[in-house]
Amino acid sequence: MTIYQLTYLSEELPVRAYLGIPDHVQICPNDILILLRARYGAHSGVTVEVVPTPAPATAVPVRPGPLPGLVYCRGGIGRVGMAKLDWIHDFMAHGVVVMAPWYRGTYGGPGSDEFGGADCEDVNEAFRLVRSLPFVQPDRVAALGFSRGAINAARLAATLPGVHHLILWGGVADLAWTYEERVDLRRMLRRVLGKSPMRRPEAYASRSPAHFAQAIRCPVLIVHGTEDVQVPYRHAERMCEALQRAHRPFALHTYSGYGHHLPPAVRRLAIRRMLEHVFQDP
Repeated sequence: MTIYQLTYLSEELPVRAYLGIPDHVQICPNDILILLRARYGAHSGVTVEVVPTPAPATAVPVRPGPLPGLVYCRGGIGRVGMAKLDWIHDFMAHGVVVMAPWYRGTYGGPGSDEFGGADCEDVNEAFRLVRSLPFVQPDRVAALGFSRGAINAARLAATLPGVHHLILWGGVADLAWTYEERVDLRRMLRRVLGKSPMRRPEAYASRSPAHFAQAIRCPVLIVHGTEDVQVPYRHAERMCEALQRAHRPFALHTYSGYGHHLPPAVRRLAIRRMLEHVFQDP
């Protein structure tokens, strides 16, 4: 299993991402570069390189042919909360092609991460790109949002048709609640969003999946630990209530006694359970 670091284009901005491709796909970096140049142009500045990674997880048998895909929306902002390579390996071990955008402005890239603003287009384009890959089933591409990434993933599911499933893992449901709960994030949120929720409520509402649950077009799976102190469990409850009021299909996987980050063994079990639920055979 190989993870690549690539550069793709989002609204003409170069955005970096990880792309994880299981061994079932026989492909090399130059093949991926050809696919990117066919999409963005020969002189677009797209790049591909192999990422040195830890020993991969044990792969499970998968059927031959195109594979399901997953757009993995990382948490945090900037260098904090980057997409986790061990998570990507765990997804790949189940025969899933994974793309994890870094978001614009990360590591000195152009543009600014607006915490669920214009950076949502980076996720939208990642979804379009994954669906265009010849080794991916275009009708089986899901979106996973971890922590803050829930904002981007939910906005994708509310904006573009064709998202197979939305997974909100330890995800923010109401950003105004996060402002109240996380004193350590208030300065960053005021800087990125302009003001506090009291002064600019519309900016926080537009970044709160619970506020636009009725616009989400696909089934939703919520994964959350009951002892999460970074994104408290009440966010999962809030999202369930919003989806229920909007008559949207959803399921909840609760991990009692666990926090924002599950221990590796528990995380791998949670990922297997999640993928079995999301990509279950009809």
